[in-house]
Formats: sequence, structure tokens, C-alpha cells
Amino acid sequence: MEADISELLNLSVSLAAASIPATDRVLARGAAQITATAKQIAPVDTGYMRSSITPKRVNHMEHAIISQANYSGFVENGTVHMRPRPFMRPALDKHLPSIADALADAAVRIF
Repeated sequence: MEADISELLNLSVSLAAASIPATDRVLARGAAQITATAKQIAPVDTGYMRSSITPKRVNHMEHAIISQANYSGFVENGTVHMRPRPFMRPALDKHLPSIADALADAAVRIF
């Protein structure tokens, strides 16, 4: 017995194409929210680290929040001489549930 699945393959491709813009919008919005929160809670000495926190679109399925300050990791994670003062992880933790909900809502609208 043979089955022709070409229509299913076409449908799969169409659904994937429809999901890309919606996913990208949700992730971009989430990255902006995480960025804003990270900037609010980042410790400030000169203000350079806070001002260097920006969202970056890697691709339609990946957005990153970066800090150009080369010492950001030391501030976030601490060192043997300095306690951690996290700002990126708490910002991510705050917004991750709402981003996951928004992605689920987008999927429901597409499918």
C-alpha cells in the first residue's frame, strides 16, 4: 500500500512559512522587554554597561540581549573578589513566561 503525502508536505511548508513572521515579532517584542528590564536593574557606576545593553536579532528564531561592556559577565556572575549582581538573568526570568504564552497564542492563531 502506498500513500501520497505530497499535500501534507506542502501544508507543512506553508505552515512553517506562516509561523516565521509571527515568531519573529513575538521574540523581538520579548527581547525589547527583557532589554528594558535589564537596563532598569543593572548596577550603575558610570552608566556605560547599562547603556550598552541592546537586543540583537540573530535570525527569525533567535534574538539575543547583549551588553557591549566587556565586564558585564563579571558583574552578572561575580568573581572571587566581587559578589554577583545579576541583571540579565532576572530580566529573562521575569519575561520568559509571557513570551512563552505569546508564542503559544501565535501558534494557535496560525494553526
